[in-house]
Amino acid sequence: MQKPSIEHLSKKNSYKIWNQTEVIAAKFSKKALYYDQFANVQRFAANHLDNQIANKVNSPIPSNILEIGCGTGFLSRYLASRFPKSKIDFIDPADAMLSLCEKNVNEHLRLCTTSKNHNFIKKSIEDYLDDNPNSSQKYSLIVSSFTLHWVTNLASVINRLIGSLEIGGQFFFSYPTNRSFPEWKSVCQKLSLPFTGNKLPSAEALEFFAKPNEANIVWSEYSCKLAFQSALEFFRGMKHIGADATFFPKNPEHIFNTQQLSTKEFRQLLAAWNQMPSTKVDTRINNEKPNKYKQTVDCTYWLVEGIITRHG
Repeated sequence: MQKPSIEHLSKKNSYKIWNQTEVIAAKFSKKALYYDQFANVQRFAANHLDNQIANKVNSPIPSNILEIGCGTGFLSRYLASRFPKSKIDFIDPADAMLSLCEKNVNEHLRLCTTSKNHNFIKKSIEDYLDDNPNSSQKYSLIVSSFTLHWVTNLASVINRLIGSLEIGGQFFFSYPTNRSFPEWKSVCQKLSLPFTGNKLPSAEALEFFAKPNEANIVWSEYSCKLAFQSALEFFRGMKHIGADATFFPKNPEHIFNTQQLSTKEFRQLLAAWNQMPSTKVDTRINNEKPNKYKQTVDCTYWLVEGIITRHG
């Protein structure tokens, strides 16, 4: 049986869906070559998380490391160079993204072939955990940057990952929360339009994800504001990296938003967002034009960053 295309899966009246993870993976694979150019907040989050790992990792040389959703390798290249003696499993369900990750890690390390300590595995985290049901493979360090919000049952996945940690092992993670896109949401509310972004998990839900007798969770939430030339540029950027994945499943637990705007409503949204008060970017060159500023459109991401340590 031939798998349906993304275009087929995205049709509003089609419920002949394949698999949520495969839809996401196919979207990201299709846009893999553009990802590094447009994934600015993802790059920022990876850098921020890498600093946390550098300062708070328990073991200077973790024996086994797992990176979930490695993408094109924003965080992967730091892990490979920071822990050269560690065995690292990089997993991602998008084959084109995974291939670029392997290439980028090798170039970062200036190697012609993959290190014997590195495994690049084409799987979703759910499938990877299903293949390791009894947590026989243990890790001293698990990391995930800007990936967990694509998981349908986040509580289940996090608890299974805790079971994959060695005693004293750590899970460093970050993901965007439901506080993201306040500007977009404000315009939708003002115009009485539905917010069509995908569902994002809250940070507070983390308090209920781990059993107190098994692990300790420490987390914080921070914001990252990006400036775009226009609201349309923001939406185009999402499309360029494959993060606009949407389809219409029967299962209400899926993360995808099933609402769409008409062309007229979308134009209203763009026009109103472009008129919102926003950051002014200084475009002067060598102070030659002191009054030249460009009005931009702001978009704020809220990200949760946390560490889970298994203690028993």
